[in-house]
Formats: sequence, C-alpha cells, structure tokens
Amino acid sequence: MVARRVLSIQSHVVHGCVGNRAAALPLQLLGIETDVLNTLQYSNHAGYGSFAGEKLTGDQLYALLDGMHRNGLLAASHVLTGYMGSAETIRAVLRALPLLRSARPDVQFWCDPVLGDNGRLYVPPALVDVYRDEVVPHAYALLPNQFEAEVLSGVTICTAADARRACGVLHRRGVELVVITSAEFADTPAVPAAPSADGSSSSSSSSYAAAAAPATLPPLSVLLSRRPSAVSGTWRREYRVDVPQLPHRFAGTGDLLAGLLLGWSCRDGVRGHVPAHVALRYSLAGVQSVLRHTVSTNAATSAVATAAAAGAAAPSPAGAPPPPAAPATRPLGLNLLESIDDIRHPVERVLAHDDAPTRSLTPERLDAPLRAVLFDMDGTLTDGL
Repeated sequence: MVARRVLSIQSHVVHGCVGNRAAALPLQLLGIETDVLNTLQYSNHAGYGSFAGEKLTGDQLYALLDGMHRNGLLAASHVLTGYMGSAETIRAVLRALPLLRSARPDVQFWCDPVLGDNGRLYVPPALVDVYRDEVVPHAYALLPNQFEAEVLSGVTICTAADARRACGVLHRRGVELVVITSAEFADTPAVPAAPSADGSSSSSSSSYAAAAAPATLPPLSVLLSRRPSAVSGTWRREYRVDVPQLPHRFAGTGDLLAGLLLGWSCRDGVRGHVPAHVALRYSLAGVQSVLRHTVSTNAATSAVATAAAAGAAAPSPAGAPPPPAAPATRPLGLNLLESIDDIRHPVERVLAHDDAPTRSLTPERLDAPLRAVLFDMDGTLTDGL
C-alpha cells in the first residue's frame, strides 16, 4: 500500500471548527497522516462579527515549506488548500509545488478555492483572477461551491446542465476532478422549509452572510465530474447527489467536506482505491452525521445562549466597535467529536425534518455510459449518411 500523507494549508481559529480545525481531524480519523500549516490564526471565525489575529505573509508561508523541504519532511502525497486570503500566500504554495514534486512526483494538489458564496466575494476581487489563471491549471482536484464555480468557469449556473458545462470548462483547463460542493438548481422542486428551534426558518448556507429564508427550500445538490483518464476510463464520469436543506446556517461545512472527500479518496478499497463517487457518498454521510449532532447540541444550548446575550446587551458608546453577532444570527459551529464513529464508519442517512421521507445518498450518474460498440466494416449501415 502506498503511504498517503496530506499537507493541509488552511486557516485556523482558536475557538470554533472551520479551516484546518474542520478538515484535519476527519483526515486523521480516516487514518491519513496530516501535516497542518495555518495560513492565519484568528480568535474565532468571521461569523461572530469581530475577531482578532494575524495572517501569514507569502514569504512566511514559503519559508515554512522550504524549512520542511530542507529537512526532508516535505513528502506529502496530497496537498489541500483552503482559505488563503491573499494572492501572495496562494502563490507561495505554487512556488513550493516543485519542492513537493521533487520528493513525490505524483503529488496531487486539491484546491478548495475559498472565494465567496451566495453571489458575493469575501476576498479581494483580484484573487479570482489569480485562482482562475494561475491556480486552476495546477490543480488535480477543485472543490468550489456554486458561486465559486461560476466565477472560475465564467458559466452562470442555474441548472444541472449549466453545472456540467462549468465542470467541462474547468476540465479543459487541466483539472482532473471537479466537485461542486453545494448548488441550488432552478429546475429542482423545492420542499417546505423545516422550522428551526425557535419556530422560524433560516438559510442552511455555510456562508457567513445572513439571509432570510423562503417558505420553501430547494435541496442542495452536489455534483462530481471526473474527466477521462487512465483511471476513470475513456468517458467523462458525472454524478449528482441531492440532500435537503436544513433550517440552520453552519460555518465550516465546506472545509469538513473537503477533508472527508480527500480522506476517503486516499483510502484503499477493494480494487486498490476508493472510486470518487463512493468517496463522495461516504463524505456526505459524514457531513450529515456532524450536522445532526450540531443541530442537537444547538437545540439544547440555544435558550441559555440567547438569555445570556440578552442580559449582556447594553448601549454602545459613540465610536465603539460593533457588538458581536447574537447567537441566534450566528452560523452554528460544527460538533465533530460526537460524530467520530460515524466519520470512520459512515451511516448513509439524510438529515431532514421529521416528516421527510428517507433519501438515499447514492450518487445519480449523469453521463451516459457506453453500452455497445458498432463496427460498420463494409459501410452498409452508414452508407448515405
């Protein structure tokens, strides 16, 4: 068995579960040795309204990687990048790719292009150009959400067909595997929004932006596309999974899914590797388990947190910084520890409101598999066409 080792280059928070805090533990639970490089260290994620901390510069990040290289420690089989925050830090990773390939020529670069969500960027606009023109051509796997897939491909995504076209654009730029990690398609029927703990409804997006939820919510779709290769075969493989939206917002779900998907893809299966669509099934099952425990924990503590926030409320003096976001409007922090067994041994069930039917996490294959080959040796079948 080939030794797998992941170098995870993402953000870090002291309190909360985003970035490396969401990705590294699942990788390790799946038996993957993981080296962690934090692009920044903040007190908490941005959903709290304020935070403190520092970012690494590009030179600082490269110096760490170069230090590992000089000591023979930069031997990852896979590199996973998440939130980078600036052009200089992602370019530092690109500068280090030759160092990684000198030790492991077959190293795979998995990129979660954390740029924005729900139609808005939360990084400088110039960073989109850097990802599109400089990062994408080097990526083995790209894990964008719907909005990120749009800005990187130039394709407006309204339907599953649009998403497939966007994946095609990214494949032509050199990406082997594209997973659009969350999308809402206009041609997918909506379902009634489940009530939250306080009787209201809210968006289940992982974005930090607050948004009012509609009375009905379409399911979230995940689309996986693998271009033709010696592994996947002559034909492009495409799969889609739909899961119901929940009446909550979460922080870190994209980071968690990226870690799980890479972790399962690194594992050995019956035929020597776990196929991408099977890794997607197991990963989504793990995410569903984490969300189930997160919602359960939040329901037990939300009343206490809301009361504490109300008691602490007071007028702010002129010029004072804005108060932190109230717990009721803050994205829920993921509860990983109660899901350890389910991450290791995924149970494929979908978390939804109580009256929803059980739904399968088995991906639907979208590409048309080859069923027959026709040889017309004498032209009798094609004559005149």
